[in-house]
Amino acid sequence: MVGREYMTRALRRVEANQGAPGVDGMTVEELLPYLRKRWAQIKGELLEGTYRPAPVRTVEIPKPGGKGTRMLGIPTVLDRLIQQALQQVLSPIFEPDFSQSSYGFRPGRSADAFCRYADDCNVYVRSQRAGERVMASLTRFLEGKLKLRVNREKSAVDRPWRRKFLGYSMTWHKTPRLRVAAASMTRLKAKLREVFRSGRGPSLRHTIHTLTPILRGWSNYFQLAEVKGTFEELDGWIRRKLRCLLWRQWKRSRTRARNLMQRGLAEERARRSANNGRGPWWNAGASHMSDAFGKACFDERGLVSLLDQQRRFQRAS
Repeated sequence: MVGREYMTRALRRVEANQGAPGVDGMTVEELLPYLRKRWAQIKGELLEGTYRPAPVRTVEIPKPGGKGTRMLGIPTVLDRLIQQALQQVLSPIFEPDFSQSSYGFRPGRSADAFCRYADDCNVYVRSQRAGERVMASLTRFLEGKLKLRVNREKSAVDRPWRRKFLGYSMTWHKTPRLRVAAASMTRLKAKLREVFRSGRGPSLRHTIHTLTPILRGWSNYFQLAEVKGTFEELDGWIRRKLRCLLWRQWKRSRTRARNLMQRGLAEERARRSANNGRGPWWNAGASHMSDAFGKACFDERGLVSLLDQQRRFQRAS
C-alpha cells in the first residue's frame, strides 16, 4: 500500500477530487509539499501500525427541499490520501463478491449505469403496478369481508412517477420514460440564481464563464432523460435570466435605447421600450428583448458576437 505506485495514484485521485480541508486546515494544494517533508515519518507509522487518523471535521449541509440538514464528515487531505491507497488494495479483493445490482461507489459503475439498469428494469415499474393490484385486492377483502377501514394514505403502494432516484424520476405512461425529477430542477435553479445574483456587477462574459461548467455537468449527468421538455424550459429560463442581466447592467433609459437600436430595433420602438417603466424581469421576457436577443444570440457563435459587442460598449462608456 505504501509503495510509490500506489501512493502516486492515490495522490492524483485526491488532487482531482479537490474538496475542503479537514480539521488541520491543510488544503489539497498543500499536501504534496507536506509529503515531501514528512513522508518518511508517515510511512514508518503506517508500517508499524502506529498511525492514527485525525478527527473528522463535521459540517451541516441542507437536505433537498429544505427539510432540515444532515451531517457531513470531512477527513483531512492526508487521511483521504491514505484511504485512497487502501481502497486500491482492498477493492480488488472484495469487489468480486458484491452484488451485480449494486452501483454505489463501485469501480467502473456510475449513476448513468444505474439509470440504464433502472430503465431496463421496467421490472421495477411492473412490480409497483403488481403491488397496486395486490393492495386493491386486500382492500376489497378487508373492507368487504372483515368490515375494516383501510387508511389508503398510509397503505398505498407508492407510484413510480411519485418517486425519484439519483435525481431522476419516471413518467406515468404505460411504458414509462426517464425524466429529470422536479426536485433536481429546483436545486439547479436555486444554484443558478446565486450566479445571476452575483453577476449583476461583473461582465456578461464572467457570468457565462461561471455558468458553463455548471450547466455542462448537469446536462451530462441527465443525458439519459427521455423527456426533453425540462431542458427546453430550462433553456428558455436561462435566456431570460441573461436578458434580465443585460437590462440591469444598462441602467439608464438612454443606454437601453441605444443598445436596442444596435441590435436592430427601430428607433421609435427602442425608445418606447427603454422608457416603459417596467421592471428588468418583465422586460427580459418582452418582445423587444426577445427580438433583439433571440435564441441565436445564445448559441456558441452568437455568444461570441454578443460578448464582443458588450466589450466594445464598455470601452466606449
